[in-house]
Amino acid sequence: MKKPANLRNTSYGELLEHFSENDFQLFRVLEKVGPVEFELTPNPFQALVESILSQQVSTKSADSTIEKVLGFKGDYEHPEDWRGISREKWREYGVSRQKASYLDSLAEFFCENTSEIKAMTEWSNDEIIDFLVQIKGIGEWTAHMFLMFSLGRGDVLAHGDLGIRSMSQRVYGLEGLPGKAELLEISKNWEPHLTWAQIYLWRYSRIKD
Repeated sequence: MKKPANLRNTSYGELLEHFSENDFQLFRVLEKVGPVEFELTPNPFQALVESILSQQVSTKSADSTIEKVLGFKGDYEHPEDWRGISREKWREYGVSRQKASYLDSLAEFFCENTSEIKAMTEWSNDEIIDFLVQIKGIGEWTAHMFLMFSLGRGDVLAHGDLGIRSMSQRVYGLEGLPGKAELLEISKNWEPHLTWAQIYLWRYSRIKD
């Protein structure tokens, strides 16, 4: 088994070399997109709060709500301060009743599992997913995004992501959207750069052939 790549320690040149040898279709995607830069969100509470606020809304709407919420709370350093806030108060900052409930559950979970949260960075991907999906409002997709963009794991496959399935269909000329099994087969050639492959597919979705 190949050693999982660290998302933060992989250069564009390394990716080009890997995909030129293992997946020429994706190699062409990397060439068209070019080098990609982004920042991780290392604070786990922040990453999950922002993920909840981004669910089922546009990026523009999510960014606006996140800005309002951060203005209200000030920072993400003290999850205990996020507990017990009324639905009406959250509504003043653009947070729906359902998402307010999720935020309350998230804050409670972080306060009750402090030691586990600190130790989580040493766990396997599957252990982290199983841990996070206990939280109300956090599903497998959100856990995958957390692994990628908070912990910087390079070996994550978001097999349920519609964008990845759609772009895989486009790049590989498939007749329909690939299911989990087909996507797992396709992604074997991406290893150990699973996360980077998906980042490039997401970015490529903005480009018209």
